[in-house]
Amino acid sequence: MKQPFLAFVSLFVLSSCSTLILNPVVKTNIYKQPVDFHVETFDLEKTINKGELQKEYLLLKKQLINLNITLIEQQLVWITKNKSLDAATLFLISYLHNDKINLDINQKYQNNIKNITNNQQLSDKYRAYYYLFIPGWLYKTIPDTGADFKAIRKKLMDNGLNNELLAINENGTIAENAKTVINRINELKNKKVILVTVSKSGAEVASFINDGYLEQTPQLKGWVNISGLLKGSPLASYANTFPMDLSTSFIFYINDLNKITIKELEHHKQKQYFRNYSQNKKFKIINIVAIPFYDQISFDGWFGYQLLYDKGPNDGRALIIDQLAPGKTLVEIGLDHYYQDSNMPTKALAIMKTFVDDLEQ
Repeated sequence: MKQPFLAFVSLFVLSSCSTLILNPVVKTNIYKQPVDFHVETFDLEKTINKGELQKEYLLLKKQLINLNITLIEQQLVWITKNKSLDAATLFLISYLHNDKINLDINQKYQNNIKNITNNQQLSDKYRAYYYLFIPGWLYKTIPDTGADFKAIRKKLMDNGLNNELLAINENGTIAENAKTVINRINELKNKKVILVTVSKSGAEVASFINDGYLEQTPQLKGWVNISGLLKGSPLASYANTFPMDLSTSFIFYINDLNKITIKELEHHKQKQYFRNYSQNKKFKIINIVAIPFYDQISFDGWFGYQLLYDKGPNDGRALIIDQLAPGKTLVEIGLDHYYQDSNMPTKALAIMKTFVDDLEQ
């Protein structure tokens, strides 16, 4: 069982969701990656240039810059309903790839993947940092999700990048685990620390990132936010809504888990993060988001993807826009929240290299 509430979500989707009527498949290349996506006659750039979606595109761009989550959702839902989910996904990918703050770093990231694949050696500047990994939910109970970063951490160690997996409570509250992270950062005063989070641990770090805290911790240089559940997930909201909450309570009971965690992850229930955070050169954030098209969703992500279908681009666990912290964004096209890619250790090393280069600009 990949997630404690996945079983009941599966039953809910199979029994109550209407059959999705998909538009014809179009085969094309998206940023040099071949994909199939479901749309009616829809060419993103041509459509935007013709003006059909120009207003929506410009509004979406403005909202993304200001991280106005509610209005962004409305625009992406409009495109999903009037075109298709794949059209909305393509729309969001196009913005994230082409935005001036992301365009250069995404190209550097792809180049770094190629260089590392070709065994290019890393310089010592990347070894000057200490990479503190904060694992995801239930990383001990269900290690095959990759939430323990095992393969990624080994790749970094093999290349001389010192790192550590912080032993947080795998089903702890956001506040409890945030305190554990803060205490460990305080112990690393002589290091140049980069935090690396995934999924739920992203919310744990986001809860304490603000200007006041960063002034007190000059050793903290950056944060790699991988698919962080910064605004929770509609799946958690469904899990806590009658009658689904009955199944949720039962599943958590038989697995001896505290239900408070999934309550904390209800969609938009968390406090507004980053209100007192201003981007500066001393501390930077980079987002890593996996954005699949319909035919690319994995088995593990399929049920969640179906449940979130009408809400816009998602990775099978949460909406993509809810995962964006202030900073630059790297886009992984074709993967979902589970990052089931045998090349992820190499990609992770390329992410760290790209991020350090950006930190030292």
